[in-house]
Amino acid sequence: MKPALVVALVVVSACKQERAEAPAPAQEKHFTVSFTGQPAAVGEAARLSLRLVATDGFHVNADYPVNFVPDENEAVVFGAARVPLKDTTAKTPCARSAEDTCALDATLSPKAVAAGTHRVSGVFAFSVCSADQCLIEKEPVSLELVVSTRQ
Repeated sequence: MKPALVVALVVVSACKQERAEAPAPAQEKHFTVSFTGQPAAVGEAARLSLRLVATDGFHVNADYPVNFVPDENEAVVFGAARVPLKDTTAKTPCARSAEDTCALDATLSPKAVAAGTHRVSGVFAFSVCSADQCLIEKEPVSLELVVSTRQ
């Protein structure tokens, strides 16, 4: 191999190694989510609440099937691997457009089967839209739930 070709290959190789991929910019969230729960008793349904608020000119996509996918948990048991929230959701209309929903409040009622403090977690799936775009979101949520024995 000719010396000039070897030098050219080394320089090209070094340039490729020095070029680093720029990190992807963080995606701005156009919503807030909260996940809360009240203490429960063994054998009873726990009362958990998910709240979604659309922000920055966005609203909740009424056509998207809002649901919760719980992580496996032996102490707090959900009735399905995917819990649809359409029937347990209260909607708050947007101030700028009463036809659009700017906040959702959903209730989850898993059965508490073991006493103690248990982490309840999963993924809240929903969609928010602006006049220009709709975004499908999957937001991980978790909380510590206190479960007591019945008295």
